[in-house]
Order: sequence, then structure tokens, then C-alpha cells
Amino acid sequence: TAELYDEDCTFTDPTLSFAGLSTFERNLANLDPWIERFVPPTARSVELKSLRLVDDGAAVEAEWRMLGDLALPWRPRLDLGGRTRYTLGGEGGRISSY
Repeated sequence: TAELYDEDCTFTDPTLSFAGLSTFERNLANLDPWIERFVPPTARSVELKSLRLVDDGAAVEAEWRMLGDLALPWRPRLDLGGRTRYTLGGEGGRISSY
């Protein structure tokens, strides 16, 4: 939900980092057709393992697991686990880093 993020939010993962909600939305729009093609909705799931406040409530940390069966002839399965940290502090308490 875009309204949760500050316009100048910084997005970082192990492979890249960039700033700006509009860049994030554009990246998702570019990625979505590939996800739809190679991991159909009926072949994917996300499990939220935990959600907690950290740093005296200045951030939220989510631990998750994503599963997906790729639409390839040999049907490989992705099984990814990780954590996402949402730092609060943008205008109106919005997420300032992800």
C-alpha cells in the first residue's frame, strides 16, 4: 500500500538500493509481468512467520517465507526465507526505509 511509505523512502535488499516511492512502484510494475509468467498465482505463497516492533517502536521487523513453483518444464521450486525491516520516521509516521 503506497500510502504507508514516505515519498523519499529508501529501499534496500541484498542486490540493490534506491530511493523514492515512484522508483519502487515502477520497479514493481516492471517485475510483475515476469512474476505472473513464471510463478503463477496458484503456484506461490507467502508465510508470515513473525512480526515485531524493534528499536523501541521505531521499526517493524517481519520474518517470512516465500514458496513458488516455476512454470518451467522441470517445475523447480523456490523456497526463500528472509526478514524485512520497516523503519518508521517519514512524514506522518510513514515508512522511511525498507
